[in-house]
Parts: sequence; C-alpha cells; structure tokens
Amino acid sequence: MKKISVFILFIVFCGAAGAQGMASIFSSMPDRMIEPVDSILRLDIIDLYNAGRSPQIINHFGDTARLVALEDNYLQFQSGNLTLEIASLPMINDSKVIGVIKTVCAPVCDSRVLFFTTEWKPLDPGVFINPVAWDWFISEGVDRDNEYFKTVESALDMELMQFSFDNNGLSLVQTYNTPQYLSIDLRASAGKYLKKESKRYTWNKVRFE
Repeated sequence: MKKISVFILFIVFCGAAGAQGMASIFSSMPDRMIEPVDSILRLDIIDLYNAGRSPQIINHFGDTARLVALEDNYLQFQSGNLTLEIASLPMINDSKVIGVIKTVCAPVCDSRVLFFTTEWKPLDPGVFINPVAWDWFISEGVDRDNEYFKTVESALDMELMQFSFDNNGLSLVQTYNTPQYLSIDLRASAGKYLKKESKRYTWNKVRFE
C-alpha cells in the first residue's frame, strides 16, 4: 500500500509539473533571481496581461518592468537594464527543464545561461550547453600570426556574450558583443577579422547542440 501511495504521488507530481504554464513558472521563480520584482509584482503583471491591459509595472528600484512575450513554452520579461528569458524545454523522457537567460545591458549586453528543474532547483549548465569561446567568432582563414591581428586580438579576448532564445525556446543564439565595447576605430579594425553570423544551437531534447 505504501509503494502504491508513493507511485500515485509521483504520477500526480509529474502531471502537475507538466501542466505548469509559463505564467505559473514565472510567478514561482525564486525572488533572488530577479530581486527588484518579487513574486507579488510578478502576479500583478500576469493579471494585467490576462486582463488584456498593458503588462507593465514599476519595480522596487523604481524602474519600469514589463512582460514582453508570453507563449506556451517561452516568456520574455524586462526590468530596468535586465532582460529575462525563460523557456520550458521538453526532454526525451517527457519531463521538462527550465532554461533561463539573464541579460544585463550596461550598456553592452552580456548574458548568463542557467538551467533548473520545474521546482527551480539549479542544474549544471554544462550538461545542457557548451558555449563556444570568443575565438570561434574569428573568421576562417585569418592569419593569426599577423602582428596587426595580434594587436586587435588583445582587445577581443574579453568575453561579452549575449544569448537569446529563438523558435519558442527550441533554438538558442549566441552573439559576440565585445566589439561593441571597443572604440569606433578599433571596432572597425576588429570587424575585418570577425564572422558576421552568430552561433546557433538547437535543442535536441537532451541539450543544445
């Protein structure tokens, strides 16, 4: 009987987790992850969205916070200079993982990619993605022994990376933002050595590849 009860609780738990919408996931997010907007304010902004009103509030720092997008498996929220993206990622065993991108623009944008269980227990990001390093963005065929390139290279090794979800969370894009931090002249010089495209990853129900 005890084993059956545990099994039933497991089924109920899985069903509840599967039924969570993005609004529920967002409202249950720990306050420490977005301190200026606690759970009460998040519930307020969801209520505004559901009522068809502008989903915008003033956070505890006095900045404007707004719900930018709310889809079945994806949410985007902005609060001051912080952009938060949340994606509910399906796994091969029919469970879900929550992917979170926190991007701060001050003024150049830089991101962190995080992963959690549906109960917001942190998971090792390295299990789900191995982002490329900055030198992936160097164009193929560049003579890296060239003295002028070495001068530019010394200014490029700061890794300011911006990540964003695409395709309702099933794709992830990595953009190299360090050139935006450079002076106009140095940025123009660096542009000669850099790829034009961003790095794109696709979710395969296990990880982003």
